[in-house]
Amino acid sequence: DNKSNFFKENNFDHSISIVGRPNSGKSSLINSLKGVKVSLTGEIANLTRDPVETEIIWNNINFKVFDTAGISKNTKNLKKVQRISVIETKRKIRLSEIIILILDINNYFERFNLRLIRLIINEARFLIIVINKIDTITKYSESYIKQNVYDSFPEIKKTPIYFISAKKKIGLNKLMQGIIEFLPIWEKRISTNKLNLWLKKIMVKNPPPLYNGNEVKLKFISQIKSKPPKFILFTNYPKSIRESYRKFLLNDLKKTFKFDGIVVNLILSKSRNPYEKL
Repeated sequence: DNKSNFFKENNFDHSISIVGRPNSGKSSLINSLKGVKVSLTGEIANLTRDPVETEIIWNNINFKVFDTAGISKNTKNLKKVQRISVIETKRKIRLSEIIILILDINNYFERFNLRLIRLIINEARFLIIVINKIDTITKYSESYIKQNVYDSFPEIKKTPIYFISAKKKIGLNKLMQGIIEFLPIWEKRISTNKLNLWLKKIMVKNPPPLYNGNEVKLKFISQIKSKPPKFILFTNYPKSIRESYRKFLLNDLKKTFKFDGIVVNLILSKSRNPYEKL
């Protein structure tokens, strides 16, 4: 696909975009990971207008890293230059595999941050949440903050969350090692045979409700993509399946095949009847 060609042409293994609010520490993080100053930092918001691109080699893996412009709350009132920066940031999200959403520990619990999470999930990117500036707080609870984030957005439950100080270079090894450990899950492919054995068990254990008195059959499933993992499930009545049941299928699929912490797509499609007219 286009993304694979993009990686080959540019000679790197994986791409990362660092996104977040202005002054959340995106530029500091990229500078600390790189070991040299490649992106402007400072107290003034929106210093990064044009996304900075650099390469970082970690454990012999070559990452292309994009430092994007901070996305402000009120995008309607942005000046033209800033609006272009927001468009470019969204483009980089679509182009990247891994998105590091960096949140300031002093205001991580903002509704706007949830909008950023929604954008990343809709693009089905590999989301990593980073709570930055831990050096600015004397006492905090990692488990409490994680639970707050997960409770606010159940779809990202088990998404990895790391606590760092980009400026003081605290927690960076743990962050990058965590990304490397999650990559095999992101790239994983499940055989069609295993998937359909799972589907048969679902039909026995918890089949979908009847539709107008007719049995809803889950007939066949296959993985059509990795990075992000994407599955297509064929059924005789796809429109009858409620979102709650689709989520049940998705959660059971993720649990069974150990896709925890990764955004997975499940598409429901109408199975073709061979006796129907073409």
